[in-house]
Amino acid sequence: MFHGIDRTAFRMLTQVLHREVKQSLMVMAFLLSMETMGLSGIVQTAIKKEGWFMNSLAEECVICLQCLLSSEFSGVVEKSRKLETLGHVLKTELTLYQVHRMRSVLLTIIPDILSNICSRILGDITMDAVWLEYQRNPKRLLRFNTQDQCISVAPKALSRHNNGRGLHMQQGGRQTEQDKGKQKYVCKELDDAERPKTLTVCFGRESMPTADGIAEFFCNLFGHVVQRVTVMPRRDKDSGDFAFVLFNDASISRIIMGDKNVVHHTIQGMKSWIRWWT
Repeated sequence: MFHGIDRTAFRMLTQVLHREVKQSLMVMAFLLSMETMGLSGIVQTAIKKEGWFMNSLAEECVICLQCLLSSEFSGVVEKSRKLETLGHVLKTELTLYQVHRMRSVLLTIIPDILSNICSRILGDITMDAVWLEYQRNPKRLLRFNTQDQCISVAPKALSRHNNGRGLHMQQGGRQTEQDKGKQKYVCKELDDAERPKTLTVCFGRESMPTADGIAEFFCNLFGHVVQRVTVMPRRDKDSGDFAFVLFNDASISRIIMGDKNVVHHTIQGMKSWIRWWT
C-alpha cells in the first residue's frame, strides 16, 4: 500500500484529470479499502490505462461511496447496476448491490485508510494538488464567486462571524522573563489535545508575517480549519518570526506534513518552513 503507484494514481486524478481534491482522496481511500479486502491490483492496473479509464473508474467509485451513505439499498435499476470499469479491473462481474453488501466493513476500513495511509503517503502531494486547484479555479475550491466577494476566506471575516467557531488571532503569544539582563522567551504549554493539531511556521529574518495572513493562507486551501494563530516575537535581530497554528482537526496537520518533518510554502509572499510543533 505504500508503493509509488498510489501516489501516481492520485496525481493522475488531481493533476492530469483535474478532479476535485477532496473527492479524489475519498476515491483513493475507497480503492485502497477494496484492496485491503483482498481485491488487489486495482490501482496498479488503472494507472496503466489511458486517462478516460481512470476517470471512469473514479466516477464509479463516487457512485459507490454515495451508495454507502444509506443503510438501505433501494431501487430496482440500481440493484442490478453493473460497475463496468471496476469489474473490468477485477476481471469479474460486479454490481452496485454487491458493493453495498460490504457496507459495514467498508465504513470501518475507509476512515482508517484516510487517517493512517492516505495522510502519510499522499499528504505532501495533497497540498500540491490543493494549491494547483486553487490557482486553476479558486471559485470552485472556495465555493463562492470571487468576482463578487473577496477572494480571501477567513481571517478578518471569520473573526467577526465565528463566535461559535473559536478562531483566535494573537500577536506575541510567549510570556517573557528576565534572565541575567536578557529577555527570555517561555513557550506557553499546549494541552495534550492541542499538540497533534498544532504546527510551527517559521519565517526568515526579513519577513513580517501577521496572524491574519497566516490563517488566510491555510483557510484559502482547506476552508475554515484554523482555530488559533499565535505569532511569536523574534528573539533578536538575526532571527526570524515564527507562529503556532492550531487547527480544528489533527487530520489537517497530517495532510499538510505528510511523511515529512519540514515542508516549504510561500505565505504572504514570504518563504516559510512548516514543522511539527515541538
